[in-house]
Amino acid sequence: MSQSPQSPSKESDAFHHVGVEVDHVTIQFGSNKIVTDVSFAVKPGEIFVLMGVSGAGKSVLLRAIVGLIETSAGKILIDGMDAANPETHRKIRSALVFQSGALFNSLSVYDNLAFYPREHRLMSEKQIREKVMDTLKILSLEQAAEKHPSELSGGMKKRVAIARALVMEPQLLLYDEPTSELDPIMAATISEIIAALRDQYSVTSIVVSHDRELAYSVADRVAILHKGDLRTVESPESIQKNQDPVVKEFLNPEINLASPRFRKIQQS
Repeated sequence: MSQSPQSPSKESDAFHHVGVEVDHVTIQFGSNKIVTDVSFAVKPGEIFVLMGVSGAGKSVLLRAIVGLIETSAGKILIDGMDAANPETHRKIRSALVFQSGALFNSLSVYDNLAFYPREHRLMSEKQIREKVMDTLKILSLEQAAEKHPSELSGGMKKRVAIARALVMEPQLLLYDEPTSELDPIMAATISEIIAALRDQYSVTSIVVSHDRELAYSVADRVAILHKGDLRTVESPESIQKNQDPVVKEFLNPEINLASPRFRKIQQS
């Protein structure tokens, strides 16, 4: 990302909505297929939530979209450009919010946000300060500017990670389990932030999550992966009526004390 970020606006030629196309993508490590022949398209400005049990291939696919992992077959296009080509990510501003937050523990919150524009010399120190403080204010983090990650709660770390991504003024924002390990109130807060950022900046958002409440409340569409296969892509309203046994079991698992799942797992 070699060019200086510009203020997002619907009228700006430098900032336009981007879509993502996943076209018959397979990802495997050795002989182990993680994602198998998956295809879907994310519309510009959409919140697209990718769900599935642990190990279904969601996070691997997310990393392939942002160019961190190569596909074994098929292709991923961002705004019509190959996601595997580093040049694409210099032309399209994208950011990945990692599940762990991936903050620099030795740096303050302020310096975590300032790291990218400083490293790439995108603006003056005065401009960086204005940008960082404005971004912290958006997420109500001004009072945390001089704190270090070790002093923050789990929810605040997630918000700082989102703020750091927002400093880059992304056209494409990807979240990996943004509400994991959070209490219900903070999980709802993060969901509200995801929706607000889309509404305010028209950023295209792809969210990997197990959180049904997040998917039902903020997603435009929801996809479900199962053992690397794409089972469905639907609206939140439609998917809750889906009769596919795999989809039903994931979205509405029943607790069966008479025949518990862990005994079936032990026997298999």
